[in-house]
Amino acid sequence: MLFPDSVQRCSPFLCWILAGLVALLPICVATAAEGPCGLPPTFADSATYTQTIHVDPAGSDSTGDGSELNPYATLVKAASVASPGTIIVVHEGTYTTGQYISNLQGTETHPILITSAEGEDPPQFDRNYSGNEAIKLTDPRYVIMENLIIRRTLQNGLNIDDGGSYGTPAEHIVLSNLTIDGVGSGGNNDSIKLSGVNYIRIIGCVIRNTNAGSGIDMVGCHYSEIVFSEFHDGGSNAMQTKGGTEDILVYGNLFVNAGSRAIQMGGSTGAAYFRPIDAPFEGKNIRAIANVIIGSQASIAFASAVDCLAANNTIYTPTTWIMRILNENTSKLPPQNGRFFDNIVVFNHSQVTTFVNIGSNTMPETFSFSNNLWYALDYPGFSGPSLPTPETDPIIQQDPQFVDAPSWDFHLLPTSPAGGEGVDVAEVSGDRDAECYLSPPTIGAYEIRFAPGDLDEDCDVDLDDVDLFLTHMLGPGTATTDEAADLDGDGDADLGDFAVLAENFTGPGAGCG
Repeated sequence: MLFPDSVQRCSPFLCWILAGLVALLPICVATAAEGPCGLPPTFADSATYTQTIHVDPAGSDSTGDGSELNPYATLVKAASVASPGTIIVVHEGTYTTGQYISNLQGTETHPILITSAEGEDPPQFDRNYSGNEAIKLTDPRYVIMENLIIRRTLQNGLNIDDGGSYGTPAEHIVLSNLTIDGVGSGGNNDSIKLSGVNYIRIIGCVIRNTNAGSGIDMVGCHYSEIVFSEFHDGGSNAMQTKGGTEDILVYGNLFVNAGSRAIQMGGSTGAAYFRPIDAPFEGKNIRAIANVIIGSQASIAFASAVDCLAANNTIYTPTTWIMRILNENTSKLPPQNGRFFDNIVVFNHSQVTTFVNIGSNTMPETFSFSNNLWYALDYPGFSGPSLPTPETDPIIQQDPQFVDAPSWDFHLLPTSPAGGEGVDVAEVSGDRDAECYLSPPTIGAYEIRFAPGDLDEDCDVDLDDVDLFLTHMLGPGTATTDEAADLDGDGDADLGDFAVLAENFTGPGAGCG
């Protein structure tokens, strides 16, 4: 061992060697950063635009021409003259009339983008409880909406549908960085209502104060994603996927008191509204992965939904149940084959005494549970939840060691019992930071990661780590026997990796305690 454990500071000779190596590094090598384990690109990432149309509250639909100096007054007018490859720039201000738009269609290479003006506040579509929906798109295709605010509608905030033409769904939509706040008059009004929409990505949106309906309501939607968004203070649920909805990824979101049921897989839909009309299920293959769910009566509900997954979520202080298994449409398949894996569940035992609420005409015996961490905040003697089927390899009553739960920081300390205790699930790749889970993964929404160069995993990068690294430093082009020493990910342990170690060098510290 070149640097024994008793060494707390380098000798002058050793420091001279290390300093010399580090000084040479910028000349010898270039380091590479590890990329995120996130989402594949959409058509929006390689779009080409050929014209710009401007909208301003002070503009005119009758005398305007859509230029920056002579803008239109409404999004409806701009959409009526938009063609593939158009950017519609909506300038700051308040728009109080409903924007009802049909057949807004771009192409894969030339979509239509509706966005705010650079350097201005986002525009506000505010019905002030005096109108119905704020924006409705019927039969759109290849459309992007970003950086808009929708507020205070009597009915739905944003409504996108196929116009009832089930054979030609609305499709290829991206909703990015929208804020939707204060929707609904107490009935079935949704912040985002989607009917017959395929290939939609909802990313980075914030949905707050949905009065009684859903934050996002999907009816007959397919092949879509709700990702990295936030839901606060909801009504019935933060989101539901029903009416034949299939293949939906719910990934990396934050739910805070976001409805009676935070994530509802399935639901209850009238027979005439299913897409396809003969779909035998309300929801199928809905995957809730790496979300943080705080509060709500039930964190997750399987309602006439089949083959669904809840994995690597962090669930914190639900008020009544962890999960519900319900049959709310007896003309369709009962809920079955649900999977609940690798989740952290922290709760007050005084509130949660029934862990899984099971309704009639369901198939709870087909559900599977594995590698979940269960921790009661108020009951040290908790010995495990009552589940409909036996759980494989649970972790019971061990503090998950969140960094700062009261501040909603649910990253885990390196000493967490959740570290490396999950089971690999094929559908799970990235955590809520869009970083790849290790194999085996950490339980919960965040993978535990030590600083690059912390080879002995004691929460500092010091001479002990230098010692470990040098035992594996074989030179460029020679495969290392220890992947942990390959800090730049090029397959060997050489000066490039030493540069990463040197950059993160802290010296001895307090460790993981």
